[in-house]
Amino acid sequence: MDSHRTMRVASLTPASPYDSALAQDLLLPLWDATVIFAGRRYWTVTGIEREEIEGTEVSLRQTWALMEFPGEVVEEIESELRAGRAWSLPLTMLGMSAVPPPPPAPIDPRVTAVASMRT
Repeated sequence: MDSHRTMRVASLTPASPYDSALAQDLLLPLWDATVIFAGRRYWTVTGIEREEIEGTEVSLRQTWALMEFPGEVVEEIESELRAGRAWSLPLTMLGMSAVPPPPPAPIDPRVTAVASMRT
């Protein structure tokens, strides 16, 4: 992407030498990347993905929701890769979301005080 300015680029890289063959299957880089949320185990990054579609280069706005895998999950995936097998997301991770949980609802002390006075 030629923008004639300095630009942040986010890209995924293999975390382990065992998954370097998977590097070609990773997501395309995000140009002009911006972290829009960073929590303890979650990150959300947005940017522009450049892709060629039917011979034309197009810019697509993308957002990545990222979640840190627990250590035991990483070890399980690496053992599959070391054995030469294709890895899949462990059953313990199915149904988990990389989207952080919503913040707790605000508590209105007036409502709470009235409810506790009635009991």
